[in-house]
Amino acid sequence: MYKFKRYLKNYFLFLVSLFIILIIFTILVDPYGDFNIVNIDRFNKIKTRKYSDKSNWIKTTKKNIVSNKYETIFLGSSRVLRGLNPDFLPESNKGYNAAYSGANFYDFELFKNELEKSNVKRIIWGIDFGEGIIDGRVTNQEKSTFILLKLENIISSQSLYDSVVTVFDNIFLTKHGLLKIDNGFLVTEENKSKINYAHHFNIVEDRFKRRLNRIKSINYNSIIKKELSFVEWLVKLSKENNIDIYIYISPVHRKILDLVVDSSFFEDYKAWIKLLSKTIYATNSPQNSVELWDFSGYNSITKEAVPTINHNFPMKWYIDPSHYRETVGNMILEILFNLNKIEVPTDFGVKLNLDNVDNHIEKMYLRYRK
Repeated sequence: MYKFKRYLKNYFLFLVSLFIILIIFTILVDPYGDFNIVNIDRFNKIKTRKYSDKSNWIKTTKKNIVSNKYETIFLGSSRVLRGLNPDFLPESNKGYNAAYSGANFYDFELFKNELEKSNVKRIIWGIDFGEGIIDGRVTNQEKSTFILLKLENIISSQSLYDSVVTVFDNIFLTKHGLLKIDNGFLVTEENKSKINYAHHFNIVEDRFKRRLNRIKSINYNSIIKKELSFVEWLVKLSKENNIDIYIYISPVHRKILDLVVDSSFFEDYKAWIKLLSKTIYATNSPQNSVELWDFSGYNSITKEAVPTINHNFPMKWYIDPSHYRETVGNMILEILFNLNKIEVPTDFGVKLNLDNVDNHIEKMYLRYRK
């Protein structure tokens, strides 16, 4: 009996010791960037699991917005996430990329309180036609993630798993694949010559076709109204908090825009751009600064030649028809902030207003027909 009790005692002490060791390991690795006790190269410096799910993204973004470390916040989907590197901005405009794959205005509404209370000076939002119809609605579970305690990031099996993966990624994957860096930007490192561009383009084009077909089965006008409501809130935020707002339409490859122009949705697309312009500038005033830019359309960037299955070659500006490279993102930032750091094609990017939006859309269609 005594031996059995001693066995149970030793077993209990072993489990407690193991539990404590695992907690210490999780705290030191800090997969979500909560504690920042140590940041060691090839161990835990790059938090690859910080954004492993939307809950982590929401929580981390809220924390970074109110941290007062960043003056510029980037919002958008994976196009912004993989295309706009805040490090391209001057140090005085230190930025954080708060974009997330599939995110849209439904998600960004979760950050209203944080943005109103922060010291953010400028917001850059990359938007797209048709966003909000796929993975757009935020679940009640996701809405409640802001109340998560740091304790859950220490003792859960998920946090332990993410800690192990973080160490693995830092050791073996720091030179490959997709890795987050501290400013939120998703670094894309790949061998351009080995990418099957034709395959990538076909997949993304089919996905976008399904998105257009889904618009037919829903009340898309109601989604646009909700999107415009968020735009109106941004205009109000700019006025009340002295924040510069830059909203831009993403430069998707012309193959995506061709699908819109060739379909019955081109009229909806044109109406969407006009409504954006009207919503922004109808309530704009000298007390606030909100700009709308269009980097889509048909220009020397978006019309880049696409490899075929039989003739593959590296693309300079695109990873696929939906995602532009960091070099294009740098051009967007160059134009928005007039940084005088790089040269940009003269036909790339148009600042829209109530006076030129109709003419801009007409020119877009004429360029398409050419």
